[in-house]
Amino acid sequence: DFDNVGDEVAREVTGVLIRRGAFQVNPFIQSLPADLEPPITDVPSGDAFIWELTAPQVTQERIEEVQARVFYKYETQGFGTINFVPRDIIREKGISAFQIDPSTSLGPLEVEVVANQPVVLRNPISQNVSLRVTVLISNVGPGRVENETFSGGCNKALDCIDSVRIEGFGVSCRDASTSGDVSALLPLDRKFDGVRLVEGNEGKLTEVVSFLVPDASAATSCQIKVTATYRYRVDSDVLNLRIEPVT
Repeated sequence: DFDNVGDEVAREVTGVLIRRGAFQVNPFIQSLPADLEPPITDVPSGDAFIWELTAPQVTQERIEEVQARVFYKYETQGFGTINFVPRDIIREKGISAFQIDPSTSLGPLEVEVVANQPVVLRNPISQNVSLRVTVLISNVGPGRVENETFSGGCNKALDCIDSVRIEGFGVSCRDASTSGDVSALLPLDRKFDGVRLVEGNEGKLTEVVSFLVPDASAATSCQIKVTATYRYRVDSDVLNLRIEPVT
């Protein structure tokens, strides 16, 4: 049996026996008929796979190992804020007034948007501000990421995230690279396929973005949302089953 203990829906949950010894197994691969929703307060969200094992005939007692592997598709989101603040307001309130800690949704991966110090605006007119948006991704779960395809920066499926999407929300989140016409600029929205976790543990993504700050005479912000989409696998403990001869 297994539980979804994260904040998102586990999709396409599949189980397979990766160790079955000399047993005949039916069925070998199983899939849940529906997605596994996140838990509600004090109410777990779980399910189970049941395999029928047929033992071989033996002449003496022996031990066979059985182990299951569960795959599922998941998303983890990370959030951060970039503040654009006129110099006079910084002098009045101080930098600490604009510190906003990043956050991440609960899941087997942790997505951190590295915090940026407030950007001090020295000119009260509309302007472009170039910044590095850095995302750190850590595997904090009991298993590993395993992609179904090779893409982007991945040359193998194991330890490869399907995609990472960086979006911006707010008046100062328009991406200056999307158009030469200021009135046609689009909000920050960039997607990266195939992001690799080094040794299965950590990954880093850094992107330089030129933000248009439309009103540099007032404090504004850009809310950054990063979504990692991936396929995760978890192995059960190895179960030792004793087979005895029929007498």
